[in-house]
Amino acid sequence: MDDEKILYQFEIPYPWKKLIRGLFLLTIFIMACILPIFAIQDYYSGRLFTTASVIGFPLIILIAFGLYLAMRYILIHGDKIKTPIRVTVTPEKVYWEKARGKLKFYLYAVKDLHILVNDKKAMIDVNYREMIGTSQGWRLQFRRADEFSSNEDFHRFVKETFPRLKEVVKRRITELNPDVTIIEEDKRRKYT
Repeated sequence: MDDEKILYQFEIPYPWKKLIRGLFLLTIFIMACILPIFAIQDYYSGRLFTTASVIGFPLIILIAFGLYLAMRYILIHGDKIKTPIRVTVTPEKVYWEKARGKLKFYLYAVKDLHILVNDKKAMIDVNYREMIGTSQGWRLQFRRADEFSSNEDFHRFVKETFPRLKEVVKRRITELNPDVTIIEEDKRRKYT
């Protein structure tokens, strides 16, 4: 990619705080599911506090929050979740990068191009004429719930960034594949 000409490139910040908050809520949910086990055990044993509930429940709480803190550290420092999502369009490929995850999507041998924008996602979907490697096509999608920290960020992305990306990819695919079938759908109601 370093020696290729860049037609379009953009970055969107990854909502890592939302991911960390979800991990914390998952930990709380697991604790809420384990608590009835100890309550039922105490009820059937006939005593209010058994040794298992006095020692076991606080131990499980410590283990769960220890795992939460370890996962938080690993996500922030090991996986580099604070790095933005970077999309680069070159004459032959589209590159998607997020921390260590790197994908490349080819723009040649395309049979169908489907572009969809609705209130939940903005998506470019491609089907190849024949298998390229192990792939029959690719999908580049940006979901409001996953890649954006607020509805305003998604709205701004759909208004400013996605139309330019869509036009560059569509123009390049039609140049490389003149017989491509293009379907564009705009099903937005809320974010128009």
